[in-house]
Amino acid sequence: MNLHESVTIGSCNPLPKHAEMWAPTCSLRILWDTFLLYEIRQTLGFQKWLGRLPDRTAKARLIRRIERLAHGHPGDTRFLGASLHELREHFGPGYRIYFTYQAGRLVLLLAGGAKTSQQADIARARKLIERLETDR
Repeated sequence: MNLHESVTIGSCNPLPKHAEMWAPTCSLRILWDTFLLYEIRQTLGFQKWLGRLPDRTAKARLIRRIERLAHGHPGDTRFLGASLHELREHFGPGYRIYFTYQAGRLVLLLAGGAKTSQQADIARARKLIERLETDR
């Protein structure tokens, strides 16, 4: 692959036990310029949230941030406990992306939101993690 080719972030096959929760196709794409450290998967809820963002510039910045995460550069993150992490962006309404690491090579994008909906978004992401752990 050369620098101008792109690759879909993560696998487009849903996790078998959570088929209704995971996005069957991936809409995020990255340029293949270095080795990917993490495979990125997203929930349907996250995919819908990102797709509904009206600000195309903000969406592009968030996708670029996810690209950096795939390369092992998470940037400004905060550990929230119980394997939940918050990726923080300080533009617009203060976007947040909630994710967890699985099996050392997989990042699961659980939920997204803004600073104003932070507590509800964290609660939703924690419920998704609990569901993942009980289904293992």
